[in-house]
Amino acid sequence: MSHSSNASPSGKPSVFATRQALYELAGKKAQELAGMRSFLQPMREGHYFGPELYQLACRSAGVESMTDRQMMAHFMDEEARVVLMKMPNPHWFWLVVRQAVITSDREEDVQINRQEVLDAITHLRRDMSYKFALSQRLADLPTEGGRREHRIASRTAAGLVLVDLGPFETDTMIDNPVFFDNF
Repeated sequence: MSHSSNASPSGKPSVFATRQALYELAGKKAQELAGMRSFLQPMREGHYFGPELYQLACRSAGVESMTDRQMMAHFMDEEARVVLMKMPNPHWFWLVVRQAVITSDREEDVQINRQEVLDAITHLRRDMSYKFALSQRLADLPTEGGRREHRIASRTAAGLVLVDLGPFETDTMIDNPVFFDNF
């Protein structure tokens, strides 16, 4: 992102300043939620994103209040929102938002678009591919040599495999859609 002034003539923060604040907030939220990295907790409509995002949206739009829907629309177009709401948990939501903001070189508005979200997911996949063979889903991991359990543990710790917690010991494991699904 290139730098332009921090405030517009109307006193609202510039697009650059707003995107920078969104990047910082997303990084902070992803870090706070890092413990969720390996758990399935799907995003839901009406998910509470916290006061920081709401305050940033109001400040950036130059208004005193807005609905949650307006807040989301302020930061992402509808197609981007649809993809982001498919994230497996809030940690991955914020990680993708952060990467989408830093990947973008647009300065005309603060909205993240679908292509920026897809580019962010591609970037995260590329980063993870240095350690893991992303061509192998959980079901495809080799069983020979007794290393399957180690591979599953390593992938779970990294967030490639997600645990869907069930009652008692009925937990299941799934591949993280960020790395294995098409959006």
